[in-house]
Amino acid sequence: MAEYEERFTTVMMQSGLSNKMMARVMVCLLTTDSGSMTAAELVQRLMTHLNVDRESLRELADQGNETALDRLADLAEAAGDLDELSELLDEGSMHAGFLLTRRAAAAADLPELQRIADAGYDEAGNELDRLLKAPSDGHGACPGL
Repeated sequence: MAEYEERFTTVMMQSGLSNKMMARVMVCLLTTDSGSMTAAELVQRLMTHLNVDRESLRELADQGNETALDRLADLAEAAGDLDELSELLDEGSMHAGFLLTRRAAAAADLPELQRIADAGYDEAGNELDRLLKAPSDGHGACPGL
């Protein structure tokens, strides 16, 4: 089926659809059993059945699709690209916030947790509070306090 969809996409583009992503979306809609899909179902199908590249995901994310934004965050995480994850958080990706928080908490990076919380991911603030309230291991503590 994926080969058929890819050929159909090519035909759609040769027939006048200049945007590859739009052709892919049309092919998904035309080949679905029900003839309609939610935006989340569409993104999931595009990512599962087609070779969706970053450019296509970025286009969907720019149109407000949170699933595409989350997928971009997953790709940035897999590549270890913290700058891109931070940019995605600034764009409102709570999934990027989750991924950054997980990394910062594992490293006990308190300033980074504060930065993530300030960027709008509340769970980073909760994690920061948890780490700040954790009992001290006694290193560097003043005797008698």
